[in-house]
Amino acid sequence: MKKAIQFLTMLLMLMAWGQSIAQTPLVDLGIFKKNNDRKKLEVRLRPTENVVNGVYSAGIFTVKVPASYGIVLDVAPNSAQYGYTFAGPVGQLDGYHYYRFQFSGSVHNVNWEKGKEYPVITLQVIGTPPAKAYYELVTNDPWTRQQNGDYYQELNGQEQQRSFYKLPFKLHTFYATGLPSRNVLLDWEYESDADLDLSEVEYSTDGLTFTQVGTVSAHANTDRAESAYNFLHNTPQSNMNYYRIKMVDINGAVEYSAVRSVNFDDLDADFSVFPNPTKGPVTLISRNLAKYGAGLQYQLVDNSGKVIAFNQVKDDNQVIDLSRFAAGAYFLKVMSNDEQIAKFKIAVAQ
Repeated sequence: MKKAIQFLTMLLMLMAWGQSIAQTPLVDLGIFKKNNDRKKLEVRLRPTENVVNGVYSAGIFTVKVPASYGIVLDVAPNSAQYGYTFAGPVGQLDGYHYYRFQFSGSVHNVNWEKGKEYPVITLQVIGTPPAKAYYELVTNDPWTRQQNGDYYQELNGQEQQRSFYKLPFKLHTFYATGLPSRNVLLDWEYESDADLDLSEVEYSTDGLTFTQVGTVSAHANTDRAESAYNFLHNTPQSNMNYYRIKMVDINGAVEYSAVRSVNFDDLDADFSVFPNPTKGPVTLISRNLAKYGAGLQYQLVDNSGKVIAFNQVKDDNQVIDLSRFAAGAYFLKVMSNDEQIAKFKIAVAQ
């Protein structure tokens, strides 16, 4: 699976219903959007337990679409893994069209691994939906109940509970850096963005109430293990600024990053550093170097107090390469001949 398409933003609401059978494998059902064809929705099953020589004999699910879209859903040719009977749209209620997709009832022997996704069928969108289209996989809602709606997945003779599952994200890094221009540069990197739809940048002046200030779509190429993103927030109005990333997966589920802060009061001093934390290079910014006529020196100090690197401060934007040092905390001091002018705690990341 790759990144979700921008103009088809899908909200999935899967409602678990029916009785759970003790020691019966459960099946989650989800709809996924495919990047290689911008008008297709892929339906997959994900077992929550291993299924060995299981009997998958029937399945029914219903998709709810606003009638105002003027679109049609159909099954993509040669996409049904278990056969199907297509009966839609089969109904309308409260301004929505309901499409029912039902497998043929043939008996299929399956061996499924827990947590692995198995394609069932791919739907194609015919027509032009709105920029942010809404598709909902439904069960046990008013229309399905009116239609005697036991819309289920049947495995080993039992109707299986199903629920929406969230695709977890983990940020490898997330930095917020105040720039001399008084803009804020945000850099973040996922361990994997294969299931990412978009990242929303949220901003706050008090660390409590956040508003969206930008959206960054997932990269088209998600084959690499890590994916990096950035966003420039131009001239925030406050000296104290807080940021977080709202991470939206291809199912519409949401997670939030930790909060990062930038205090421009710190940057208004004669010296500042960025980025911090760093993976290697750090820039020491001098705003009034000329007033230190006798010259300045920087010193890098480890936690034991030992000076492990030093040099003259030669220009207003002095780049110091810390990549040869182990990950951890260090102190960067700016020294004149007789006193310490500034001191910064620097975190070197892996």
